[in-house]
Amino acid sequence: MIKVNRQIIWLVFLLSPSWVFPMDDFALFDNYPLEEAVSKEIKKVRTDITTQDLKNVVSLRAGWSWIYSLNGIGTLPNLTHLILSSNQLKDISPLAELIQLKKIDLWGNPIQDISPLAKLTNLEYLVLGSTNLKSVEHISDLTALKRLYLWDNQISDISPSLCA
Repeated sequence: MIKVNRQIIWLVFLLSPSWVFPMDDFALFDNYPLEEAVSKEIKKVRTDITTQDLKNVVSLRAGWSWIYSLNGIGTLPNLTHLILSSNQLKDISPLAELIQLKKIDLWGNPIQDISPLAKLTNLEYLVLGSTNLKSVEHISDLTALKRLYLWDNQISDISPSLCA
């Protein structure tokens, strides 16, 4: 008879990556926190989500969720409102695919480049406070923009086209 130390088994169980972030063959996104936020919005477990469910998502609120990647967010083509404040996002280039977006809140993310937002010509509301931005040159392309929040950044020059 083999003696098994239950404390060691419990410790292995708790430290297993599949306990923290389930890993299987089914994945909509390359990071579990974003997938979990979408799953909650749809109100289905992730393995039951259909392509039509993803097309029906128009709003996603996932602030303070430890999201570090937006890869796969293009599967939400009808998204109009996106709140991702205080996450770990550096690369927001996948947002360029979401041309229906009207409102984005990216407050408190360490964003490195906002040029992908220039393609979002329907954007009306944009929050980029506390993102350590140094330049806002691409924001002038957003002709539908009605509200822009840029507090607590490193911006030293606002081009005349932004103020027009």
